[in-house]
Amino acid sequence: MEINLLFSIDDHYMVSFKTTLYSVYQNTPSALLHVFVLQKQLLKKHAEIESFCEALGIVYEPVVIGERAFEDAPSADRYPETIYYRLLAHEYFPKDLDKILYLNTDILCLNDIFPLYKMELGAALYAAASHGSDTNMTDLVNKLRL
Repeated sequence: MEINLLFSIDDHYMVSFKTTLYSVYQNTPSALLHVFVLQKQLLKKHAEIESFCEALGIVYEPVVIGERAFEDAPSADRYPETIYYRLLAHEYFPKDLDKILYLNTDILCLNDIFPLYKMELGAALYAAASHGSDTNMTDLVNKLRL
C-alpha cells in the first residue's frame, strides 16, 4: 500500500524533517511512502533529501511553491511562511491523488500510521488531530525520565 505524506518546510527544518520521516518509515514497514515536500524554492539540501529517501526506498517529490505565492503573508520566527503553503497544496498535486496525510516535522511517529491513513473521512475534505493534552502523556514521559 502506498501512503502519501505531505510536509511543508524550509532549509531550517531539515533535521526535524528527516527525523520525523525516519520515524514514520521505521514504524510503517509495510507501506511504500510517497513524500511531497512543499517548499518556496528547491531546498539547498535537496540532494541530501533525495539520497536519504532513496536509501530508504521512499519516493520524494519536491513541490516548489515559488517566491510570490505568499509574499504578503505575515510571518515570524514562530510562524514561518511555510505554514501557509498547505493552504494551496491541492493546486500543486497530481490530479489523480486521492488522499494525503500532512505531518508537522516536530513529531515522532511511535506506531504504524497505516490505520490513520486508511481511516474513512466520508464526505469531509479534511480531518485534523490535536496534540492530546488531556492524555497527560507529557507528564507520563517526564515521570519516566526521572
